[in-house]
Amino acid sequence: MATTYVALDLETTGLDPQQDEIIEVGAVKFTETGVLDTFHALVKPRRPLPYAIQLLTGITSQDLQDAPPFAVIAGDLLLFLGQHHLVGQNASFDLSFLARAGLELRNPVFDTLELSKILLPRLPERNLTALAGHLGVSYPVKHRAVADATATRAVFLALWQRAQALDPRVLAPLSNLGASTGWALGGLFQEALLERMAGATSAPHAPAPPTAQAPSSPLAADTQPAAEPAPAAGLPAVAGQSQRPLDVDLLSRIIGPAGPLARALSGFEHRQEQVAMLQAVAEAFNAREHLLVEAGTGTGKSLAYLLPAVCQAAQNNTRVVISTNTIGLQEQIVTKDIPLLLGALSAAQEETPAQGAPSVDRLRVAQLKGRSNYLCARRWSAFTSGGLGDLDPTFLARLVVWAATTETGDRAELNLNNTDLAAWSRVSAQSENCPATQCLMFRSGGCFLQQARQRAAAAHLVVVNHALLVSDLITDNKVLPEHDYLVVDEAHHLEDVATDQLGFRAGPWDFYGLLDRLSQESAGRRRQGFLPSLEAAAQSGGPLFATQSALLEQSSALQGRLASVRSRTEGLFATLAQYLREHGEGSAEYGRRVRLTGGARRQPLWSQVEQAWEDLRLTLQDVGDRLERLVTGMEALSGGQLEHYEDLLAEAAGLLFTCQELQQQGNAIIARADPAWVCWLAATGQSEGVGLYAAPLEVGTVLQRDLFAKKASVVLTSATLQTSGSF
Repeated sequence: MATTYVALDLETTGLDPQQDEIIEVGAVKFTETGVLDTFHALVKPRRPLPYAIQLLTGITSQDLQDAPPFAVIAGDLLLFLGQHHLVGQNASFDLSFLARAGLELRNPVFDTLELSKILLPRLPERNLTALAGHLGVSYPVKHRAVADATATRAVFLALWQRAQALDPRVLAPLSNLGASTGWALGGLFQEALLERMAGATSAPHAPAPPTAQAPSSPLAADTQPAAEPAPAAGLPAVAGQSQRPLDVDLLSRIIGPAGPLARALSGFEHRQEQVAMLQAVAEAFNAREHLLVEAGTGTGKSLAYLLPAVCQAAQNNTRVVISTNTIGLQEQIVTKDIPLLLGALSAAQEETPAQGAPSVDRLRVAQLKGRSNYLCARRWSAFTSGGLGDLDPTFLARLVVWAATTETGDRAELNLNNTDLAAWSRVSAQSENCPATQCLMFRSGGCFLQQARQRAAAAHLVVVNHALLVSDLITDNKVLPEHDYLVVDEAHHLEDVATDQLGFRAGPWDFYGLLDRLSQESAGRRRQGFLPSLEAAAQSGGPLFATQSALLEQSSALQGRLASVRSRTEGLFATLAQYLREHGEGSAEYGRRVRLTGGARRQPLWSQVEQAWEDLRLTLQDVGDRLERLVTGMEALSGGQLEHYEDLLAEAAGLLFTCQELQQQGNAIIARADPAWVCWLAATGQSEGVGLYAAPLEVGTVLQRDLFAKKASVVLTSATLQTSGSF
């Protein structure tokens, strides 16, 4: 790293560059070996200095009274910065203030916030204080420009060391990403790659740096398929099989004021309501009965149902499923509550083994989430081999680094925000994109979703959320492993979740998404998607076989139908938007909706909606028929005749599924009026426009038939379960 850098930081009167002003500038010029120079200036603003800023920075109005305006120091700052690379924490903030003050900088910029998202993908907080603490950087003075710039310099150098320690197989795509998109950080990773390769050339037998992690992901080169976990012997116990009943008195003592739980948990408070709930849950398990428990705030209901659940699973070698409404509560139960209980039970077993406390030494716990939470190894592999696509470079870089080391493929490790989720959906294991039987990653054991389900199948306690619990019903119990005992926490949400999961929605984003997956033009008018990939693969293998020529003809014909689907999608949703404007209730901008009753379907404009849907449906059916023929033709080939054969076949099957599903959903909402379903139109409140929605009118019979009637014991608990004082 021979380059000279300048770490830059500003203090301002507030956060809005349009209204607030600079009050202090600090900059530190440095190389990898040390600091070369420092720049500091106080700046007099044209507006009063807020008291909150004085408290935050320690800068007072008196300090700024004789300071020059920014225009006076701008020239000196510009000379100090020169053409050097700039380093900043959330650099766009400082640059926006400088631009507003008349200083438009064209220097290359390395943002430590952006860099930390890539190199520290699992870190929950990334402000300067958090980064300095995590990286062991001294940062005694905060919110002063030179001190912040000094800390930013140290954080940058620490992150640079981490970049240098990355495996070259990770650095290479990061470097290529910069070359293909002009992404500023690409140059940094290219430099790191060159240094790693130069080091490998000069010392070919030197061991890898101790901080470098060998890729453990099935996506990394030269890795072996993940081994399947050993099955849990005797899991689950067969329904009706003799079970050893829980000792309710023993469980009450464990959670009592002098019990092992009180000793294991600092500040533990004995609560009689908690003991009463624990006893009710244990007795329901023993009697194989269902139970409703309304437990107000402060009862400690999690421990009250987890202790019987843990003991039931441990002493009977059976499986208990715990379902929550939120993934956050899932995480708390798996990472905090269950480990605490297992520790307390181990202590109880050691202290009084003759008293019957069950051994929990071999108890296995697994957390299972919905498909969209897991990275699809197949889609990610196809994405990277296709030049990493057109997603945000920083997001892609985060995935490149994380995918090389993750063992779970769970997006929770990435701390994604709402902006990231749309991009994540393009590489996640969503059902329409995951035809398992045609997926090489699935068959080789490299599928993260498959691995998570295998861990669940080998576990005594499986923690899920309501959405996954209900989706298991929809798929005829193909998602969760077999279980007789179920605890539903936050149970007052179960009905709404069931209504949402059993229903469906379709919007223009779904139809356009299908078209984009088939073929779209990216920047530079380069075609991307399944059809261009199929054509490139068919043409890259030398002389064309007759079947390959047929595939190319079918692909070309399919490409020719996409413009018609797009046009008719636009026509349908324009007509729906007009219908919603004329007949909907609610805000003119968003929140507007109309239920599609018999009366609503008799309105004159509805016939235009039906005709627009029929036009789109017929075109979609044609696309689906052509896709089906394409899949059949591909299945007649082999990997030797078509590059990326497995990936392309799996994607084709996924596209066919999506196309057929959209036809079914559109028909159900527009063309048919099933009295057992509620259908409606609603404005999304976003640029996407109108959405089509459908939900079952009543979900109780489904839950009774497919859930409650099939379990030995279901415990439903929440702070609010009763209506008018009755269950």
